Amino acid sequence: MEKVVDVITMRNSDSSKIQEVGSTNLMYEAGKKLYESYDYKGNVAIVCGSGNNAGDGYVLASFIPGAKVLRITRKISDDALFFFNKLKNEVIYIDESYDFKDFDIIVDCIFGTGFNREVEEPYKSIINNINKSKAFIISCDIPSGLNGTTGIAKTCIKATLTISIGFIKYGLLLNDAKNYTGKIINNNIDINLVGDCSYLIDKNDIKHIFSKRNENSNKKSFGYTAIIGGSAEYSGAVKLSNLSYSALRSGCGIAKLYVPKSIEDSVKPYILESILVPINDKDGHMEFTDDFKVLTNMDSICIGMGMGSSNSYKDIIKYIIDNYKCPIIIDADGLNTLANNKDIKLSENVVLTPHLKEFSRLINKEISDIKNHLIEYSMEFAKKNNCILLLKGPTTIITNGFKTYLVNKGTVGMSTAGSGDVLSGILAGILAYAKSDLLLSVAAAAYVNGLAGELGVEEINEISLIARDTIINIPKAISQVIKI
Repeated sequence: MEKVVDVITMRNSDSSKIQEVGSTNLMYEAGKKLYESYDYKGNVAIVCGSGNNAGDGYVLASFIPGAKVLRITRKISDDALFFFNKLKNEVIYIDESYDFKDFDIIVDCIFGTGFNREVEEPYKSIINNINKSKAFIISCDIPSGLNGTTGIAKTCIKATLTISIGFIKYGLLLNDAKNYTGKIINNNIDINLVGDCSYLIDKNDIKHIFSKRNENSNKKSFGYTAIIGGSAEYSGAVKLSNLSYSALRSGCGIAKLYVPKSIEDSVKPYILESILVPINDKDGHMEFTDDFKVLTNMDSICIGMGMGSSNSYKDIIKYIIDNYKCPIIIDADGLNTLANNKDIKLSENVVLTPHLKEFSRLINKEISDIKNHLIEYSMEFAKKNNCILLLKGPTTIITNGFKTYLVNKGTVGMSTAGSGDVLSGILAGILAYAKSDLLLSVAAAAYVNGLAGELGVEEINEISLIARDTIINIPKAISQVIKI
């Protein structure tokens, strides 16, 4: 797992290392790693601002004798000046009219991770001109213009490759980051962590969850899941079948689909491998019946998808939370029920899966505010409510308030109807048999979901991808995790 930190933690960690080796030595190691991380061929330009990010660029230039150093300003930090004075490269001072068309590689050393304002001239035009070039663009530590903690940007370098130094910063993963970072390579250079961090999940971290199964097994060995959803106005037969199909494809033994009795006939033709359980309803919405009191043999429960709104849902959800200790996934209209009934007490086996709008209802904060405090608000909510929160986004946040995992898998092609239901199905399936480390298993489900979507895009394209394409690729995604 890669450690992921905010700007303050990175700064404190750097300071600790500087006390040990000195600031110029640390800058030299950073610049050297920039050089070692890519094969610089052709015409290379290193574009430098005024701070230590520029200093890393000067060190890099010393390893590439033919590289041109392009300075935007004569301001310079003390450590950067030390390496600038050693340069034998050609140095050119540029303004907003500079044309970058002659370069094969442009290295962005303009702003560092501490940048947290709007980009002004001449930097704005220079960044835009770099983006218009046909060069391979490499950003040092972070694309210039991207906020190192929030990942929010207006004017920003669009890197092909970002070479991060120290620890990966939150700003490389959250909000707008994927629009600008390109591929990310991280080089720690022996910096020790001073402060808190989250963990970026990789295949190796979750491989054991999908370990080889014992031949002397049966369907109960891999768990029963109950998927509770649907209503008259959101009958969504395909949606509901996708949920149970996703659960089965993710490895559980049996998926039982609980739906209002009034939509049973419309759903039945789409249910093949799953078991359909009709529930008495009123006006197309499930009523609180004894059927919800006989879920004791279930290994996971997933509730909320397509249920709409009903006064009976508070009683159903509260009963399930209060009486069952298996993993309980609450999504979609189940989250709306919680938002409208904040007196419902959650528990450590409950997994909530909101997107930003649903999360804003749960915590009564504006989305714009949440975007600036994604990790903070996620951890606060999970800790306060003693539950697991999976906050959907370009990078998925999974936290119990004490430990936080990040899953940087998925594609914009998954921004389509039904994608959230596929994730809920995958969660229901995996959590039915992988409960020893619930938080990591939730992260594994998010990883498989995102990877399956990426595989779908490889076969089709991000414009045409639909939820079923993600489901089709669940087996391939799990195979990739297993066969590392």
